[in-house]
This record gives sequence, structure tokens and C-alpha cells, in this order.
Amino acid sequence: MTVAALLAQGLGHHRAGRLAEAEGLYRQVLETAPEHGEALNLLGVARAQQGALAEGRALLQRAVAAEPERAEVHANLGQIELMAGERAAAERCYRQALTLAPDHQAARLNLGNLLLAGDRMEEAAACFEQLAAQTPALAEAHEGLGFARQRQQRPAEARAAFEAALARRPAGQAARAPLLANLGGLLLDGGDAAGAVDRLKEAVALAPDQAELRANLGIALYAYGDLEGALTALDGALAQAPAHTRALGAKGVLLAELGRSEEAAQIVDYDALLYVQPVTPPPNGGSLEAFNRALATQVLAAPSLMAERAGKTTRGGSQSGELFRRPDGALAHLVAEIERAMGAYFATGDGHPHRPRRPHRARLTGWATVLESGGHQDPHNHPGGVLSGVYYVRLPATADEVEGNLEFGRPSAGLGTAFTPKLHRVVPKEGQLVLFPSHFWHHTIPFESAETRISIAFDLVPISD
Repeated sequence: MTVAALLAQGLGHHRAGRLAEAEGLYRQVLETAPEHGEALNLLGVARAQQGALAEGRALLQRAVAAEPERAEVHANLGQIELMAGERAAAERCYRQALTLAPDHQAARLNLGNLLLAGDRMEEAAACFEQLAAQTPALAEAHEGLGFARQRQQRPAEARAAFEAALARRPAGQAARAPLLANLGGLLLDGGDAAGAVDRLKEAVALAPDQAELRANLGIALYAYGDLEGALTALDGALAQAPAHTRALGAKGVLLAELGRSEEAAQIVDYDALLYVQPVTPPPNGGSLEAFNRALATQVLAAPSLMAERAGKTTRGGSQSGELFRRPDGALAHLVAEIERAMGAYFATGDGHPHRPRRPHRARLTGWATVLESGGHQDPHNHPGGVLSGVYYVRLPATADEVEGNLEFGRPSAGLGTAFTPKLHRVVPKEGQLVLFPSHFWHHTIPFESAETRISIAFDLVPISD
């Protein structure tokens, strides 16, 4: 067979999901032409799709060297870099692809999503706007723009973008469901609970197996004032995903408002489900104070530290991006201490119905918060997590013992209720680790001080098999 025929046959297998057959044909090409750019490109993609990221990256790098002016190979290498967690390298690849081919749809879409995930909202919005102008029929371009505008708190533009995306999804198509959910959330944030309920009911009808949609519907119904309907929707979400963070957190508040205090107390059982312990500094590494100073230095030097991150709950301060991807120095020891504390937490196994269970596969993700005087965290919980926590690196002196406390129980304003259930406070201490189920509502009470306050929060996030 000719090289062209081998590649065509391999690509047919590839598109049909028969990766092993495709790989064999690509390798046949490389036996006779070891630096054939397209064979290296396709084989690199196939290997990455099978989980061999290092080999896939090496093959794509060879493809780039063989065909440096071809945008497609730069875009594909960017995808592999992103899969490997190399966000900066992925961005460079996407931008190079777009330099070579400004209308490369996949590269611009992936770059927009990368910028969105990095909280670079202005750049993300510009990227999606350009993509929507180039490819008006692409629903994902309008949806990405909607996300960026929503997080920039520009609701009218966000709504227009989401509706444009929805118009490009045929009626009855399951892909409409997340767009309807986005619109529902936007309407709820804007005070239109009735409109949010309508959108979310339509979303649930299109994708009834998605617990997240039922949870969102329950929250919208709660805000609308249909408490029993809200409870039914939340229970539906929990029947599909028993530990669903948003559903469980909302249900705890709702049950308390309905007067079902014993059931509510089980969901927010602070005595049984909160875990507080000191961290041990590294052996031969000096005192706890020295450990915390080293942590503070690493946090304050983090390139991702950003003031008032869009879509986050930090007020009057800065928040970093991911810190635990490749931790070193003091951060590496903190990760080890968190993992040790989580191991002890999961080992307790007292049969409590709402004690988090260790996922089969999970990753630990962490970020830092640096608060100035008057700073605080708005009420929130941690959707997507199973077990969450915070470590206190630096705590300034305050006027009283309440300022700066970690307070549990007060729900997010997004829940749409003025009801406040029983509250529980933890007085933070430097060197102290606090673990709690991710569904617990919590916030930081504002403080006044001339010094900054530094903490590191974290989640244990399940990984789907």
C-alpha cells in the first residue's frame, strides 16, 4: 500500500474508535518514513487518546519539527500538553497554531476555554467573540462568551450569548440541557426565579439522568418559594448522586426551614463531621513558625495570585490558581500532612449517613487566599468536592475573637432564601488544619487589621472512571 493509502485507512479506523488498528497502520508508514509529519501527528494523537501522554507528546514534538508551518500539529500538541496539565505550554501551542492559521477553529476554541479556566476573562471573551465572528454557527463559541460575560458580571451580554448558543442547538437535542441550565442560573442570579424554574424544568426533561440539573432545579424552586417541589427535586438529585454537594447543602437548609430539624442536623452534624488538628512541621525543618513563613513566601510568589478573581467568593483580597499540581518545598509537606489527615478522617468510618467516603480515584486540589483588612469569604460550599478543608498560614491580630472566624451554616445568597439555620464557628489558629464535608456552607467573618491573612483551601475531588 502507498503511504497515502495507509494513512487514509488508519484515519478511518481512528475515526471509528479502533485505535489499535489505526496505530498499526501509522507505524507502518513510519517504518519507511520515520519523520513523516502526518503519521507522527496521527500516531501521537492516538497514543495520547490511549493514555500514553509522554509518548504522544514526543511524537507530536517530532511532527512539529517535521512540519513547523502546519497549524494542526501545533493545535494537537496543545491538546496533549493540556491533558498533561501543562497549561502554559498548551497556550503557547494554541497561539502558534493561530499565528499560522488565524481561522483554526479548534485552536481558538481550546484557547478560549483555557483562558476561561484560568480566570482571564477579558482575554477569554475576546477569543470567543472572534471565534463567534469567524464561525457564527458554532454554539460553543457563543456559550464560551456567555460564561465569560457571566463571570464578568455582565448579565445582559451573558444572556444574549447563551440564547445565541441555544438557538444553534436543535429542539429536543440533549446538548441543549447545559445551555438551558446556564440560562436558568443567570435568570436566578438576576432575581427571575420563575424564569429559572421554566428553563431548568426543560433541561431536566431533556437530560433526566443528570443529577446536577435536578439539583439546580431544586435550588430554583426553593428561591421561587415552592419548598415541597424543591425538596422533591433535591431528593431526585440525591437519588442519582447520594453525595451531590449542591443538592445536599441546599437540602440541609431547606429541611431546617421546613421545621424538620433532626434531619437537617444530620446533614450538618458539626460535632461528628468537622475535624480539626495541628500540622506537624517537616522533620529537621525547624519550627512551625518557620514552616509557615516558607509557605507564605511560596503563596505570595505564586504567579497565579489574582485580586478579586471573577466568579470566586474572595472579597477584599487575592486568590491563587492551583497550587498542588507539582508542589515543592513547604507546599509538598503541607500536601503530605493534608493527605495524612484525610486518611485519618476516612478511617473513622462511624457509619454516619453523611460522612464523606473516600472515592475510588481522586485528586487533591488546593489554592491560597490572601485577605487584606476588611476582607472575607462570602458564604459558599465546594461543588465537585467530597472532603474540603483549610490550613491557616498567617493570622493577623484582630480586635475581638469573632473577627476572621470560620463560620459554618449560613447559605449562599444564590440559594434564594433569607432563612439562616443554626450557625457554628471555628476560631482559626496558625498551623491548624480544618476538614469538613464539601457540602457544608461556610464563610469567613470580616476582620480589621494592618496585616494580611493567608490561608490555603483544598478539595478532594473524585475522578470518574
